Amino acid sequence: MDQQMSSAKGIGWINLECVLQCASLGISAISPIVQGLLKQGIHLGKSNGLLAYEEWAEPLNIGKGVALAEFIMAIRGRPLRYVVSNFIALFADVKAPLSVSFHFAQKIMVLSTPENMMWKMTDDIRKADFSRLEAFSRLAAYAAEAVQPTQAYIGPETFGGAKPVSEMGLERFGTEFFSNARLGTLFDGYLHNYGHMR
Repeated sequence: MDQQMSSAKGIGWINLECVLQCASLGISAISPIVQGLLKQGIHLGKSNGLLAYEEWAEPLNIGKGVALAEFIMAIRGRPLRYVVSNFIALFADVKAPLSVSFHFAQKIMVLSTPENMMWKMTDDIRKADFSRLEAFSRLAAYAAEAVQPTQAYIGPETFGGAKPVSEMGLERFGTEFFSNARLGTLFDGYLHNYGHMR
């Protein structure tokens, strides 16, 4: 973890990620996950809430701001690489973007948010608050309950969909994966690695 963090060029330049690898992952997972997250009090982006990709660079032209059911109908049967759902979430007292992406070939779902949401979307590590990391982990735990992952990772971004699963640092997933001990170690790692920027 220290090595990954120390490679960042500045506070907030990379994302905090949770990667969930599943036994299977298809389009059928999108609707219940998105609907479930919306029930947690977060909101889809108005113009780029739902994006589908057959290639890495450009999303399909499905239309901006389409409803979830219409989006699912439009992508069904297409050879998709991945789908991205973009939200605005409240992490304790801070609003920040939350991206949830579904990578079908690798059978992974990735939740990501700017890591500096933990220090209130600023460059001041002194504003870091553990409750914001806890809020992120609760959303990740909700998603994990829905897809039942076999392996998982939480920490600085691994560029989840762009590298082999074997290089993502995944660990066996269990009921204690989002424990306070794990989250505390992760949070302390951020404080240690960015402490010089106070």
